Formats: sequence, structure tokens, C-alpha cells
Amino acid sequence: MTRAIRFLVTVTAMLSASAVAADETDVRTFLKTYLQKEMGGADIGPTKAAIAFFDLNADGNEEAIVYVVGSMWCGSGGCNALVLTPSGDGFEVVMDASVTRTPIGVLDTATNGWRDLFVSIAGGGIAAGTVAMKFDGNSYPDNPTVAPAVPVDASGGNMLFTEDETGSPL
Repeated sequence: MTRAIRFLVTVTAMLSASAVAADETDVRTFLKTYLQKEMGGADIGPTKAAIAFFDLNADGNEEAIVYVVGSMWCGSGGCNALVLTPSGDGFEVVMDASVTRTPIGVLDTATNGWRDLFVSIAGGGIAAGTVAMKFDGNSYPDNPTVAPAVPVDASGGNMLFTEDETGSPL
């Protein structure tokens, strides 16, 4: 590889990394405010978030898929998972699901123009498994342990968060 091509590859990689970092910073800022609002303005305590980006609705803009970990967001059934879509200068919440577990990912199927997600469920008295979360035209379901969530084989999906994902502090 010539020196000029190596330089171009390096610069392209740096620009791509900084664009993702800027998006993640925006998501983290929005997420802190959103979580504080959910707590009625109270301190959200030690909270971590794992963030992945994927264009779920094929509009050319990547949504943020977020797995939130902390004592305020997790229980015996799991933790909160969110989907945030770009909207104006911020984001719109199209999923805020409780009792989710990792692994979490995106399936090859779509419902109402949005890719189906898969999340793992276990604990809290429910049988362990993987279920599909399908967009209903307005949002994804807020609880993967009840209908309309259905068991699914996620082996062909795009993994976003592995089973041992813990995120980084907000």
C-alpha cells in the first residue's frame, strides 16, 4: 500500500470514529436528561449505558439502541433497553422496554417499515429465551415478556450487545 493510500485510509477511519463519538455524546446527553425525567428529576444513581447504532427504518439515519444498566433500571427480570431515533435537534424514544437482557440485536425481518429487534429474557419467574420485538407503527413494545413479543431464533440476526455487555458510565 502506498503512503498516500495509507494516509487516506487513516484519515477516513479517524473521521468515521469521530462522527460515531459525536453521535454517542449526543445520545448520552439526551439519555441522562430522559432518565432523570423518568425518575421525576431525582438522581439516577450509578448508571451505565451500552450504545449501538443501526438504521432500523431504512431512512439513511442510524437509530441508537441503548441498554441501560444500574440499580434504578434493572431488576430480577433484566434492565431497560431503548431505541432512540433522530428527530430535529434531538431524539424521539420509540422503545423503552423494561426487563430485557443481553444479547440484543437486529433481525433480518421488518414490521411496519422498521427492522425487528431481538432481546433475551429470563429471571423474575419467566422462562429464559429470545423474543422478537416488532414495531407497531408508532413504537416497539415496552415489555418483552408479554404479547406481542414472540419467541424467535436470533441466530441469523445482527448482534448489537453480547451477553456480557455492561456499558460505560453515563
